[in-house]
Amino acid sequence: MQNTSYSSLLVAIIFSTFFYVFFLQGVIANTMAASNSSSTNEEQEALLQSKWGGQNISNYCKWNGIVCNEAQSVTEISTTKYFYIPPTEAHIQNFNVTAFPNLIHLDLSRLGLKGKIPTEISFLKKLIYLDLSSSCLQGELPSSLSSLTQLETLNISNNFLTGVIPPTLGQLKNLTLLSLDSNQFEGHIPEELGNLRGLKQLTLSNNSLNGSIPSTLEHLIHLKVLDLSYNKIFGVIPEGIFALTELTNVQLSWNQISGSIPSRIGQIPRLGILDISNNQLEGPIPYGVMNHCSYVQLRNNSLNGSIPPQIGNISYLDLSYNDLTGNIPEGLHSVPYLNLSYNSFNESDNSFCDVPKDSLIGNKDFQYSRSS
Repeated sequence: MQNTSYSSLLVAIIFSTFFYVFFLQGVIANTMAASNSSSTNEEQEALLQSKWGGQNISNYCKWNGIVCNEAQSVTEISTTKYFYIPPTEAHIQNFNVTAFPNLIHLDLSRLGLKGKIPTEISFLKKLIYLDLSSSCLQGELPSSLSSLTQLETLNISNNFLTGVIPPTLGQLKNLTLLSLDSNQFEGHIPEELGNLRGLKQLTLSNNSLNGSIPSTLEHLIHLKVLDLSYNKIFGVIPEGIFALTELTNVQLSWNQISGSIPSRIGQIPRLGILDISNNQLEGPIPYGVMNHCSYVQLRNNSLNGSIPPQIGNISYLDLSYNDLTGNIPEGLHSVPYLNLSYNSFNESDNSFCDVPKDSLIGNKDFQYSRSS
């Protein structure tokens, strides 16, 4: 009798448990469905109010440039896929970013967007890709961007942004590309950018940045492209930067950089482009530079000594307006673009008879053999 009662009780408990689990799953499913419905309604309303994109708001997931997930929630908005914004509505404040919690990819580049970047953009916690480049955005770069910890690409180049580069960007540990070039940023390059250990491209050119190049950039061991050109940067080039063996492109031209070119630069195996022209550099050209690089631009400095004899597959070489002396290596006569003008080379060499005269002009002791 007791066994029968125990068995009945056990069956009742199991049945109640299963019923509760199914009931709870239903509640959760209904809650999620309601949440998704609420989210998609907010997205529809945000797109409708912005007057961006297509006309049939009920089919916004089928608009060019919009990608949705299975729950019909927007995960991607991309102008590169013809997402249309009327010029009269091209104001970034028209776009309620908080209505898109599942957004992963946001590309509003090349639309001429006006206004300030909203601080509310920090609500897009899932964002991996953000491109607001080539527009008319003004104001400062919000420090709240540091909340987008999943971000891998941040491109806000070619705008009219002012102020300083927020040091808090150094918290975006997943960044592989940071492009802030062609704005109006001032102040120093934040040392905190050295915390972006996964960074492959750092482009800060065409601003009004000053101060020296932070030595912390030597921690960017995966960096391939470094472009700090057209700023007001002074001081020396940190030796440690040229221990970055992944570098392929270094552009530091049109600054006020002084001192010598670090000798390690000639040891970077993948370096193809080197432009440190229009600075205040002095001393010799390091060995190995023209052995690895295909493009070397060092014009308008105060470099001295002779040209290193190690010549690889270089196709562009401009050493003009320096204080270089000695013999010109024979291997240079076949370089497609060569400019050695306004130095102090002192030889007469018929092997350069096919080189345009302007390439060697200004070397007062150089006997140019070509008659024309």
